[in-house]
Amino acid sequence: MRNAVWAIYFHTRSTDNESVHSFCPAGETSWCKYNQAVLKGTAETFRHKNSLPPAVMDAIKPILNSLTHPELLNRCLGAYTQNANESLKSVIWQICPKISGSTHRIAEIDVYESVVRFNEGRLGRLKIMKELELCMVIMLSVLIIKLTSDELNRETEEPNKIPSKKEIKEESESAP
Repeated sequence: MRNAVWAIYFHTRSTDNESVHSFCPAGETSWCKYNQAVLKGTAETFRHKNSLPPAVMDAIKPILNSLTHPELLNRCLGAYTQNANESLKSVIWQICPKISGSTHRIAEIDVYESVVRFNEGRLGRLKIMKELELCMVIMLSVLIIKLTSDELNRETEEPNKIPSKKEIKEESESAP
């Protein structure tokens, strides 16, 4: 991964006067158009179109140095996320898929709902409804408790347990 990051850096920094593509992948299927031109024998006529100025690249270099530090990259080996925001994003995309075409206001509400669900689970919605003094329909409470119970059972690998009426009543009464 370290080489891939530096390949992008030097590829973007390359100009017609200073071409640095040694980190870029070679071959016909390479994303590097310069290396494709070398393979075809047309490197002399190749023109770099999207180079960033050296001052910009010099400003970016320390950031890339820290991002490619071996200690940080070792923590990424299992493809685990490095921050909780990545997990929050997955909750947001479940509630508000990119392809849904929602308005800005709907997307904003979906993000609020996602944050509540991410931080407190589905029971967080019941807490909000109670705080707003909204009349909760018993079936909504049952559904949310059932969904939460199912999620917890999946996480702990216990068999699905449907809450009893007593448990549902106790849970809805104990919700803040």
